[in-house]
Amino acid sequence: MPCNHIICIRDSFTWRSHFCLSFNLLAVSLFDVIKQNKFRGLTLNLIRIIVRQILDALTVLADCDIIHSDLKPENVMLQSFSFCVPS
Repeated sequence: MPCNHIICIRDSFTWRSHFCLSFNLLAVSLFDVIKQNKFRGLTLNLIRIIVRQILDALTVLADCDIIHSDLKPENVMLQSFSFCVPS
């Protein structure tokens, strides 16, 4: 994964007047991880890692004058999730 934590676009198309982007399939969304952990939350260390990566990505987008208008756990994709759920 690139160091700026942004995935590359594979393709783009228009569907029913909506502009759509296609990306490589990643493991799971942050919401899936939270759900898998029965909504009990994640470790503080893991939250720091994820938030730092989100902020790094948003900084790159801001530098390109791009605004992410739908940032939510369902739209934060994780490349690997085996480390995400505390035992």
